[in-house]
Amino acid sequence: WGEGGAPDRQIVVQRGPSLESLGKHEKMCDGTAIDDVYDKVETNRLSEKRGFTRPFVLPDAEFGRVVMACVCPDYLPGSVFLMPAILTSSAKGGGLTYHGIVGGEPRQEMARRTIWSDGGSLFRLPDGRWRMYLNGFGQVMTAAEADDLFGEWRFVRDSEGRPVELLKDFPKEAHRGGCFPTVLRVSEKEWHAWITDTWPPQSIWHFWSRDGVEWHMYGRQPEITRAAVSNRGIKCLRAFCDPDTGEIVGLLSVWVQGIDGEMRWGLHLGKMPVGPPPE
Repeated sequence: WGEGGAPDRQIVVQRGPSLESLGKHEKMCDGTAIDDVYDKVETNRLSEKRGFTRPFVLPDAEFGRVVMACVCPDYLPGSVFLMPAILTSSAKGGGLTYHGIVGGEPRQEMARRTIWSDGGSLFRLPDGRWRMYLNGFGQVMTAAEADDLFGEWRFVRDSEGRPVELLKDFPKEAHRGGCFPTVLRVSEKEWHAWITDTWPPQSIWHFWSRDGVEWHMYGRQPEITRAAVSNRGIKCLRAFCDPDTGEIVGLLSVWVQGIDGEMRWGLHLGKMPVGPPPE
């Protein structure tokens, strides 16, 4: 996320034999690809500072990679929107193609009020439908589903017709609703989710589920606190399954001093076994 306009707001990738040996950044896409995010004042023209943040990447047999990323006209929390959008790449690799802000009910809600949806995850379900986990619509974490990746997304609703609150045990009133949700599907019968409490973050909470719909705390929570990293700033946790060991690998953003002396968000790595919480 550079200091300039849309060309500097990029999605990049680093490749290498391990997380400790990654190569240089390769540009996959930049903000100029966004064709549906307009200036908040001159609403008839695209924002010059439109860009991406919080990408989630899903390998997929049909599309190669599907990316759920949040887009905004500029990164100004509280004064502009932040909404989930879809990008894809071909199975042969290359750059990313932008398909726009998700349609259906999430976009309809955006037309009614300012939405700040700061993260989430996306999955193809066994029956071919798609499910998206996201926040910013009145719940700590909710879900929307669609028959087609580029189709009309509909909120999963509770018995009273409201978008379902998935993380019912999260202390929402104490932590202003949570931010930076991320979901990991280990298998169809094991799902994990992490969410940061508030801003500035003080803790990160871990939940798990057998079906991706009914969620419970993963043992005693919160799982990560600022106190565990000498009270340095923390931001969010992203996770994946190591294909070699089968463990869950977590990447935690911590505010650290780089080798050049500048302060920045650095990734710290931790591991844990798969499975439900220990007894």
